[in-house]
Amino acid sequence: MASTSWVRAAAIVGAALTAMAGAAARAEEVAASEAIEWLGEAVIGRGPVGVEAPVGGLSGLAYDASGDRFFAISDDRSQHGPARIYELSVRLEGGRLADGGARATGVLELRGPGGAPYAYDTIDPESLARTPGGRWIVSSEGQARAGVPAALIEFGSDGRWLGELAIPRAFRPRERKGIRNNAALESVAISPDGRWLFSGTENALLQDGPPASAGEGSASRLLRFDLASRRLRATYLYRTEPLAAAPVGDELAINGLVDLLALDGERLLALERSFTAGRGNAIRLFLVDLRGASDVSGVRRLGRARGVTAAAKKLLLDVSELGVEPDNLEGIAFGPDLADGRRTLFMIADDNFNPLRQRNQVLAFAVPRGLLEAAPRDGQARRP
Repeated sequence: MASTSWVRAAAIVGAALTAMAGAAARAEEVAASEAIEWLGEAVIGRGPVGVEAPVGGLSGLAYDASGDRFFAISDDRSQHGPARIYELSVRLEGGRLADGGARATGVLELRGPGGAPYAYDTIDPESLARTPGGRWIVSSEGQARAGVPAALIEFGSDGRWLGELAIPRAFRPRERKGIRNNAALESVAISPDGRWLFSGTENALLQDGPPASAGEGSASRLLRFDLASRRLRATYLYRTEPLAAAPVGDELAINGLVDLLALDGERLLALERSFTAGRGNAIRLFLVDLRGASDVSGVRRLGRARGVTAAAKKLLLDVSELGVEPDNLEGIAFGPDLADGRRTLFMIADDNFNPLRQRNQVLAFAVPRGLLEAAPRDGQARRP
């Protein structure tokens, strides 16, 4: 017969195991409640809408809650048609996005300073954000090889050119300095209160370091403007992730910051897209916190700077783990809230006007609000 002490010890162990099992179950429930849920995908047709140009190159996304409508900018350099913004209808049915649930419904042509359409290769629209007053801020990546600078351009609700925000001199394309070709201002976002505007380089400026590689990320710069004064208030180091898959030989391989979505004046969602020829796209979503990050506005070369604290970031989602094959996703926007209080998040793909291999893909997600409040890890003070 077991002793009393032995029985008591066994009871204690059993109670502890039960408590541990309960804690593990609760942890699993909490993890599930804080997970981002994929709600499905749709593909937008390429048929012309409003102008004689294929619907494609959808590189940035914005949502207008007042009209429950989405807008996407085409990164067409006025090659296939005029520089333009598309109005989109994106609808969930039963809480899911199915094929046929997204389509282009209208188009807005953008016009240059003189009122005429942009000539070929004079603009490279990549992202867009809508001001509280209904104006548009569009990021143009420029053409570094041709000496065309990147720009943040303001347009009226009718597509009329209104002006540009002043980009720092360090971004101007020059010999061994400035923006990288096709890796410049790929993103733009406005804080919900309309006070702050953000934009970031896809990869490092030439003087700041190399592009992302299989072993290391790239030292991108994040700009924060006061929207009322149109003045730059701070610049931050945002370090991208390394390539998701290493290239073989001279295969094309890139990773960079392709869009931003502002949660407030200091926290953002950042979308990174990695592509390696033969292995496809890897899409990762990060929560970014600028609190505690160094203002590097006066730093001429980030690669030589010491004691710089980068923006903190935390991985929220790796789209590749969902079982869906992501296309060249480059734009993000919140949509209408779900009935259970979660926020909808949409991503859109740039098909590069390559109908045989790519799609105007739209992905929908449900995001728990608590997940957006989670604090990223602290930024690290180190050499970029």
